[in-house]
Amino acid sequence: NLIKRKDEKMKKKMISAALTLCLVFCTAVPAFAAQNSMGNFKATATYRGEFKDVASTHWAASSVKTCYEYGLMKGNSPVSFAPDGNLTVAQALVMADRIHEIYTTGKSTLQNGDVWYAPYVDYAIENGIIAKGEFSNYNAAVTRAQMASFFYNALPASELSAINAISEIPDISGNRNADKILTLYQAGVLTGSDIYGTFYPNNPIKRSEAAAILTRVAIP
Repeated sequence: NLIKRKDEKMKKKMISAALTLCLVFCTAVPAFAAQNSMGNFKATATYRGEFKDVASTHWAASSVKTCYEYGLMKGNSPVSFAPDGNLTVAQALVMADRIHEIYTTGKSTLQNGDVWYAPYVDYAIENGIIAKGEFSNYNAAVTRAQMASFFYNALPASELSAINAISEIPDISGNRNADKILTLYQAGVLTGSDIYGTFYPNNPIKRSEAAAILTRVAIP
C-alpha cells in the first residue's frame, strides 16, 4: 500500500509539472501574422500631425496619416512629408516592397544598403515586382504607369478583384502597362485625374498621390 501511495503521488506530481509546462509554452507563443493576408496591414503607430507641411485641410491628409500609421511611407524628414515632391523609381520600389513584404510576412524588414536603394531593388527583382535590367537609373522620376505596375505586381491578382465596371481609360492605349492600370481602376485602387478617368501614364507622380494609392492598396 505504501508503494502504491508513493506511485500515485509521483503520477500527480508528473501530471502537475506537465500541465505547468503546457501553460508556460501556450502563453509564450507569439501571435504570428498570417502568410499572404490583407489582414497583415495594421496600424503600428499613431500620427499626431508630425508633418508640418501637410495641413489637416490638404486633400491627401487622411492618406498621409494612414500611410504613416501603417508604416507604408515615411517623411523626407521627421517633420516634413513633401506632398508635392515627385517620386523616384527607387522610392516607388520601397513602397511596393513594403506592400509585398507586409502582405506575405506581416512586417517590413528591409533596410538601406551602402547604395541605399540596392536592397529594395534586389527584393523587387527577386519577388517579381520588376524585371532584372528593367531600369538603368533608379534616381529617375518614376512615371504614373510604372508606379501602377509596381503596385500591381506587389499583390496577387486575387487581391485585386473588380468592384468597378470600367472597360476603357482615355489615355492608356498602347502603354505597356495598360492591362495592369485597367485592373487597378477596376479594383478601385486608381481613380483617374478628372471626370473622364484620365490617367496621364507618362507623368511623374507626387508623394501625396502615391499616399492615396497606397492607402487604397492596403485598405481595400
